[in-house]
Amino acid sequence: MYKNDIELLKQGMLNEVEGAEFYRLAASKAPNEESRTSLMELADEEMRHFAYLKSLAEKLSSGEEFNEIDIEESDSPGIFDWGKVTGVDLQLGVSIYSVAMQMELKSMNYYLEAKEKAENESTKKLLQVLADWEKVHYDEFQKLYDIYKNQWWDDMSYAPF
Repeated sequence: MYKNDIELLKQGMLNEVEGAEFYRLAASKAPNEESRTSLMELADEEMRHFAYLKSLAEKLSSGEEFNEIDIEESDSPGIFDWGKVTGVDLQLGVSIYSVAMQMELKSMNYYLEAKEKAENESTKKLLQVLADWEKVHYDEFQKLYDIYKNQWWDDMSYAPF
């Protein structure tokens, strides 16, 4: 049994639950129905990741190994676009994306660090896949954050040059 790997997966599960709770909270403050729906989809995705990690931790706990089929690389994350918003809603969007970026970065770094600590080669591969998923989220959030940040500056009639 790979006790260390199980502990690494348990922390990953907690990270996914924290992400889901953040997206649910953000959805409750979202400026429109499209945003609420998209944020709830992200929360649901985080919970699917939680269930996935839990099932793999349970396999390791029972002495089973997991294999390539268990490591679902095709379950790559999806991202949404809020469309154009202004004023307070725009500020909220910038804030949500900023926090979301930090959460995804934290998770990505956790999975990369955990990969170095893992004992089982399958766990190492899994942790790399999870880090890659978080990187996709981070990169997409960064693009959207930049769009909304620039839109916010435009709305504020601010030009640094």
